Amino acid sequence: MHSRIPNSRNVLFRHAPSTHASPFTSVGLARCFRTYVLQKVKEEFAETRAAIRFSYAQLDRRLQELEGNYASLNERVARLESGRG
Repeated sequence: MHSRIPNSRNVLFRHAPSTHASPFTSVGLARCFRTYVLQKVKEEFAETRAAIRFSYAQLDRRLQELEGNYASLNERVARLESGRG
């Protein structure tokens, strides 16, 4: 024989007044969930912005390194070509 599982709305909201927005009403739960989701979105956004800033800094460092290598190679080629002349 199957035991009847009570409706979760009856269990969770049985004693909560309908006009009060406590965390145990559907309105209160929706507000709590919305607050939680917004907080998580803000945290993820902050992490994403930090990762982007780090990526740009890393790209800038690599670009400066490549520019320096290019300049030194140009100097070397110029010295080698002037030695032949």
